[in-house]
Amino acid sequence: AVNVTSTQVLIDPTTGEANQFTNITGYDDSGAVLFGPKDGTTATASTDQTLTFTDAYTLPIGTNTIHIKTNVATAVTAGDTVDFELPANTIVGKGATSGKITYITSSSTTRPPSAAVTSNVQTVQGPALAVITAGTPVADYVVRSAQDEIFAYFDLDATASGENVKVTTILTFDTTDGSTANSTYYTDIINLELWGDPDTTDSVAENIKLETTTSTATQASTALTTFTFKTPLKIKKGTTARLTLKGDVTATATAAAHQFLLNATGYVTSAGWSTGTAITETYSGTGQAQTVATEGKLKIIASADIPAKAQFAAGTTGNTVMQYRMYAYYEDVAVTEFKVATEGTAADVRASVAKVKIYFDGKQVGASAGYSLDAGGDASITLDAGEITVPKNTWKDFVIKVDLGDKAQLTDNTSMEIGLADFNATAASRDDGNWGEDSADSTAGYAYYMVATGAKSGA
Repeated sequence: AVNVTSTQVLIDPTTGEANQFTNITGYDDSGAVLFGPKDGTTATASTDQTLTFTDAYTLPIGTNTIHIKTNVATAVTAGDTVDFELPANTIVGKGATSGKITYITSSSTTRPPSAAVTSNVQTVQGPALAVITAGTPVADYVVRSAQDEIFAYFDLDATASGENVKVTTILTFDTTDGSTANSTYYTDIINLELWGDPDTTDSVAENIKLETTTSTATQASTALTTFTFKTPLKIKKGTTARLTLKGDVTATATAAAHQFLLNATGYVTSAGWSTGTAITETYSGTGQAQTVATEGKLKIIASADIPAKAQFAAGTTGNTVMQYRMYAYYEDVAVTEFKVATEGTAADVRASVAKVKIYFDGKQVGASAGYSLDAGGDASITLDAGEITVPKNTWKDFVIKVDLGDKAQLTDNTSMEIGLADFNATAASRDDGNWGEDSADSTAGYAYYMVATGAKSGA
C-alpha cells in the first residue's frame, strides 16, 4: 500500500474560467473522500489552474480508480468544455510499510504519474427536454365500453440534457384532428391514466401506473387533462422515457375521433433534477386518431382455398368440404354459436355424413367427436368461450370437415353442399345483429346464423 500526502489536479477550461468549477473532490470506488474539496479561483477565460491537495490517504495494493467530481457554476455557458488532469510527477507518497518514497518503478527516481493523465473533454449542457407525441399507436378504432385502451405514446427525450430531468406535471390534449379541441365529446373518454417508468436512473425498468395527486384525472371542457404526479418523474440524462396514455370508453360514446397529444408550451412542466433550472421544452408530433365505434364487426368470406367440386370415398375422415376467412373489425370478436347447413336430399345427406367437425386457425374446436346432422340436414354448434376468437384487424381460417359413413350406409352418387347457414328472417330472433358481411344487417341471405360477441363492447 502507498500513503499519499500530496496530489495535484489541473483544471483545463477550453472555454470559460477555472473559477466556475468548485467543490473539486477526489473519491475512491466506494465513494469515500480521498482529497478535497477545493475551488477553482482563476477568473481568466481559457486559463489552466493547478490545485494542490495535501490531504493524506492510502491506496491499497493493486489498481485503484480515483473519481474527481466538481460543481459547475450556473454562469457557465452551454457548450463550454473542460477537462481535468493529474499532472506528471505530482503525486507524493511513501510505502506504507517501508516508508520509502514512491516512484514509478523500483529503480526510478521519477514520481508518478510518468505522464499527465487527462480526462475526456466534458461539454457543459443545461437541462433540456424534447416532448414527442409518437406516431403510434396507428390510427384505429375503439369500441364502446372498452377499458384500458391505449390512446397515445409520449416520449420524454433527455438525450441533449446536461443533467437528469424532473417532470412534475403533464397536460394531455384531446383533439378531433391533431389541433382542434375535442370540446364536444371529450367526456366520452374517462379514467385517463399515464403509465411508464417513474425513475429511469435506477436499475429497475418498470411500466406502472403513475400516481397523481387525485385518484382519477378528469378532463375539463378545454379537453385538457392535468396529471400532477405525487412523486416527480426522474428522466436520466442522455435517454428517452416513454409514457403510455390509457383510458376507458363510455357505454354511450359517440362515433367520433380522439387524437391525444402534447403540443404546446406548458403542457409539460420540467426542470433540472439537481439545479432546479426550469426547462423550456420543445414539442413535436401529433399522434394518431382513435375513433369510437359502437361495436365490433365480423366479416366472413369464402376462402380462395375453397375446395373444388370433388368425389369422396365412403368411410373416409377429415374431408375438407368448405373453408372460410374471418376478419374482426374494431375489436376482438368471439364466436360461440352457429349452424352448419347442407343442401341436397336430406335423408341421403344424413346417411352420408357421419360427423361434421370444425377447425379454427388450424386446430379442431368444439366436440372432438364432431357433430351429427339433424332431421333437416343441419348441425347446431355451441362452443365454449374462447374456442373461436378472431383478433382485431386479423384474418383467421375457419374450416368445415366431414367424416363419411361406411359403404353400407351411403347412397351412391349422393350430391351435397355444406357450409355455414344463412340467417333466416323467419326464424327466432338471434343475437347476431350486424354480424356477417361487414355492414350487412341480419336479413335473409346477407348474414350467417351465428352468435358473435365483441370482446370489449360485449355487443
